[in-house]
Amino acid sequence: MPWFKKSTASTVADPDQAVDPTTTFPDGIDVWHDPDNAKVDICFIHGLTGDRDDTWTAQHQPEPWPKSLLVAKLRDARILTYGYDAYVLRTSVASSNKLIDHATNLVSDLANDRLVANANSRPLIFVCHSLGGLVCKKAILLSRISPEPHLRDIFDSLKGVLFMGTPHKGSWIADWSKIPASGLGVVKSTNQNILTVLRTDDQLLEAIQRDFLGMLRQMGEEQQRIQITCFFEELPLLGVGLVVTKDSATFEGYTPLSIHANHSNMVKFSSDRDTGFKRVAGELMRWTSQLRPRTQRQELSQKDLSFMESLLVTNSLHEMQRILDDKGGLLPGAFSWILTNDDFRQWQTNKQSRMLWIKGDPGKGKTMLLCGIIENLQLHAPETPLTCFFCQESDSKFNSASSVLRGLIYMLLNSQRHIIAEMRREYGHVIKNLSDDTSSVIPLAELLNSALLHPSLGKVYAIIDGLDECKKDLSQLLSAIRKISSQTPHVKWIVSSRNVLKIGEQLKLVRDEKVIVSLEMNHAAIAASVSTYINSRVEELSFLKDYDKATKDAVREYLTDNANDTFLWVSLVCKQLQDINIAVIDKLTDFPPGLDDFYQRMFNEMLESEDGDLCQSILKLMLSTYRPLALIELASLVTALWNTST
Repeated sequence: MPWFKKSTASTVADPDQAVDPTTTFPDGIDVWHDPDNAKVDICFIHGLTGDRDDTWTAQHQPEPWPKSLLVAKLRDARILTYGYDAYVLRTSVASSNKLIDHATNLVSDLANDRLVANANSRPLIFVCHSLGGLVCKKAILLSRISPEPHLRDIFDSLKGVLFMGTPHKGSWIADWSKIPASGLGVVKSTNQNILTVLRTDDQLLEAIQRDFLGMLRQMGEEQQRIQITCFFEELPLLGVGLVVTKDSATFEGYTPLSIHANHSNMVKFSSDRDTGFKRVAGELMRWTSQLRPRTQRQELSQKDLSFMESLLVTNSLHEMQRILDDKGGLLPGAFSWILTNDDFRQWQTNKQSRMLWIKGDPGKGKTMLLCGIIENLQLHAPETPLTCFFCQESDSKFNSASSVLRGLIYMLLNSQRHIIAEMRREYGHVIKNLSDDTSSVIPLAELLNSALLHPSLGKVYAIIDGLDECKKDLSQLLSAIRKISSQTPHVKWIVSSRNVLKIGEQLKLVRDEKVIVSLEMNHAAIAASVSTYINSRVEELSFLKDYDKATKDAVREYLTDNANDTFLWVSLVCKQLQDINIAVIDKLTDFPPGLDDFYQRMFNEMLESEDGDLCQSILKLMLSTYRPLALIELASLVTALWNTST
């Protein structure tokens, strides 16, 4: 990452790269150290305006420190460096490559190099500086979904990533994406594609970080955890300050370490006595000492596969990701309060507290709260098995006791594959012939209980969101949870629901201490969370609709004054504001406060529309059915209604 003095001067201060790069830019893979019988590949990736050699070379030193210093510590490591044209500013022509192009090239070049070196299955570690960390994360994500085995090898062999000053959440360099090249004096060309990614609100940056954290969650579920360490700079850049702050350079769940240097010098070590070198080398030595040759994930027999297919309702983590995508992602400020809540901490630390019930009125953010808790648990305790299920009243696949139990069992067994065969032999003949009715609850509960009691398992987290949306056999489900909890003291349960009396009465019967978190009783925390959500949505609207300051402030004020601590109300209003292009301030009062009044407004608008009669007929039809209709069923019935009405 460079440093620039923000002025109209025609010079660019960059001691790291005093000479403008030539057209023969050193890109691709270069091997610094290639021992016989190497046990691990360590690949270094430079940052913005960096170079595959110079970035890692201290002043007055003849060669990069990984080549001169690290080799002595890791003699059985093949050490590589990767170069790419990351010069966003140059006196000639800047590369127009986007971050995804650099990531794609990294995957291809590294995979081909490992093929030639016969190192396909060799464990792989990345060390990344600045922008190189973003390129690396995107490359890992691309490798993960690649259908080509040699490209997917990068992901399959990955053992760790060491980030050094990587702006996971953007950095000040974003300001340069807004400066025209003509205003930069001798600098004639600017690569806006790379700079734009570093804006703190850039959607690609957010998507990469969200997808990368989602990948880490899923790998934790599958017991395939990779090592992560994030280093941040301690010293500011003269005249600029910190290029990448600690908050941006780190992410929750992984220990942050510092290096007493500025952003450029944090990756330049002149001696093995440098504290920064000791910390970096220490992490790499620790990781490599734990390495074992890559083994294939346990393959299942055809019988085991059939058994798992009979249990499959959904992959709950995929469902959680869909929910997060639908709701615009997880805002840390909207759920972090629960992590320091006294009741939550009691549930987490007290062995006698097996059950946590989070209850609250509609629209208070219970589902997103549980998504945040799940993400936090997986980051802080990735070795602890976690199984979860999200109930949804509108979908018959997600609103029955049978579906909940199947979902919990499937996710648990999928992460603990070594017990699948045993569970199949004991319960396979029963599960095979089960229907999705009340009679299936008891055998499914017995299977879940047996799996949780397996001697190979220690603590397990079991989480169910939206119990009140389980419309079929809810009482039987609550009874099953109560019985399982009484026999599995090592299992920590979290359930969420609206303030439903029947659920509260059943949960009272759970043995040992129960912990209840009422969202209504945590008004200040919920209000602050809703405020965070409002600010995020207003910023998004302002960007999409080009609000001026007066409109932006008016929208924020109206949402704040009328939200009544309800996320759903804010979401519904913002969704409708997306369709309003003029007189936004005047139309704000069209949105009544409170969910009931807002739904009434939506209902009235629907009835007054051109197709109001047909909409009314559809609603009557849906209210008269015994179960929620699938979309294809509704479509056929609507066609019949339409033909009848015409």
